[in-house]
Amino acid sequence: MSGSCPKQSSSRIPIAAPGLAVRWPAEQLKPGVLVAAQHARALVIAMGAQPSSAWWLRSWDRLCIPKPFATVDVSYSAPLEIAEGKEGLRRGIVAVEEALREVTHGRETGAGKRQA
Repeated sequence: MSGSCPKQSSSRIPIAAPGLAVRWPAEQLKPGVLVAAQHARALVIAMGAQPSSAWWLRSWDRLCIPKPFATVDVSYSAPLEIAEGKEGLRRGIVAVEEALREVTHGRETGAGKRQA
């Protein structure tokens, strides 16, 4: 019996970035996610979800819990490639944070933005 892992036929590795951050500022990307994508030469896809009605917690990350029977609109960005090197990482952080803002809050109209 071998102690090695079986070879995978796919190089897709999903990473849920929000669950990785403990007390990291809300809506800010931790660079480690992009470093991993950069080293793996993987594409990054930003994802946002907006419920039609929800309870909003007054927590550090403004967690939202959809109410029963709410619909949830899910938005995805185009795949983003992170270039090599420190400058590629810096540009990638800016690009992914912008993509996250767009899929979370909408482009110009602010669609999906929580009303205070």
